[in-house]
Amino acid sequence: MVILSDRVMTRQDALRVRGALVRLVTELPLEPEARAALIAGVARELRRIVAAGGGSIRVRIEDADEPPSITAGESAEAAAPDDDLVLEPLLDVVREQRDALAWHQTELAQTNVGLLALHAELEAQRGQLAFLDEVNRATSASLDGDRILVGLSELLIERGVATSVSAWVMGDDGRLRLGVGAVDPRDRPAGAATTALRNRDVVGEGTLRLFVPLTIGRVPLGVLELAREREPFTAEDTELAKHVAARVAVTLRNAWEYEQERDLAEALQQALLPRLPASDGLALAAHYRPATQGANVGGDWYDAFRRSEDRLVMAVGDVTGHGIEATVLMGQLQNALRAYVMEGHDPATTLALLDRMLSTQAQGLFATAVVAELDIPSRRLRWAGAGHLPPALRRSEGTVTFLDQPQAAMLGLPVEFAPVQHETELPAGSTLLLFTDGLVERRDSDIDAGLDRLARALGALGDGDVTTTAERLVDEMVNTRRHEDDVCVLLCRHTETPPGTASANGQGSRAARADPAEPTRP
Repeated sequence: MVILSDRVMTRQDALRVRGALVRLVTELPLEPEARAALIAGVARELRRIVAAGGGSIRVRIEDADEPPSITAGESAEAAAPDDDLVLEPLLDVVREQRDALAWHQTELAQTNVGLLALHAELEAQRGQLAFLDEVNRATSASLDGDRILVGLSELLIERGVATSVSAWVMGDDGRLRLGVGAVDPRDRPAGAATTALRNRDVVGEGTLRLFVPLTIGRVPLGVLELAREREPFTAEDTELAKHVAARVAVTLRNAWEYEQERDLAEALQQALLPRLPASDGLALAAHYRPATQGANVGGDWYDAFRRSEDRLVMAVGDVTGHGIEATVLMGQLQNALRAYVMEGHDPATTLALLDRMLSTQAQGLFATAVVAELDIPSRRLRWAGAGHLPPALRRSEGTVTFLDQPQAAMLGLPVEFAPVQHETELPAGSTLLLFTDGLVERRDSDIDAGLDRLARALGALGDGDVTTTAERLVDEMVNTRRHEDDVCVLLCRHTETPPGTASANGQGSRAARADPAEPTRP
């Protein structure tokens, strides 16, 4: 469309046309730069027309996005507006600034895109680290290999890493066997799992089943099999699975090494536990139950042997610590105890010699113990303790008391060791119980509450078979499948009951004490 058409002969005509143009362009939908360019172009043409002596000018705009068309005819005369001399340089500067601004805007947009991508990557890495921390906590809460794998499987499914998880572990025969998982090894060969373990690399990226080797160095431990129903495993999934496998492999190795040490310690401990002697008029029974949590094999031990035809020596002890080291020290204490007793030492002197021996050991372990010697014909009992829980005495009518006279400190402590020996008589038909702290200690109650429970349980068990009594007593006191400490009990029952004395079950109480005898020192 034509917005301006006029005849220009003089400078005044040019000024008039320029003024009309300025008024017109302010109403047009043009950018400021386009307006300035139009005014500058018209001013240049007006100056040329006036310089040529006069002529006509026409300004046409076809499209707001296209530059305007300026046509001019020529005549003859002088001087016209010189706006273009000012606007043209300014327009050049504006164009340069516009181009510079456009470049910076492009750079800013690209930077923002990069920052968003970096932020997304950092968030992904933060999420991955948080997940791997969950893996560490889930797999380090147990020293049982199967429980570790079950906990890992549940976590991977819960977090959406896989819809099902199976763990193949290396068997003693060098072949993979199914550790945990829903698949049936009889229904599918573990070919991909074997390949992953042999090549020590992930198999299955881009598919719905991923096999991740569990290795430490060049030692193969097993394979994790992750499965999905829809989305194939990506390269990012593969990297995450490798990190998970690296952490789980270390935990599994530690668990399996612990299991091997535990099995060895259990075998050693069972070999060290003695066979109880037979004696007319006495019934002996012992029961040992290892802990089910933590380091299972501890240093609880018992012993019973004949010092002479009429003398029976009984002992129960507890070495601090767990594992092979505690088991070895337990055996040393048992052997030393027998040697000292057979040399003719009484219970208090025997404990003093054990303390001296333990003080020379380099392991830094300590022990508690109680040693009792029974003169069978007279039923006189001499006993002494070193930091141990008091023996319990159940009379035939069912009342239970604790022989809680003073004891010396634990064996091996760097303090003065002052054993005190006590003496009492075992009533006819009574039962003497020596035990370790695992029988009565609980996290949620104090030791006195545990001893009260023991008195009630022992009093209610009656005078049945001592082996059954020992087992039932432990079952009653350790009434959960999982317990944190070893339990060891040794029962000695006097079976000769005087005429007219009936056995009865009664309710025990710590309030009823054994008749105290004057303590004697060795």
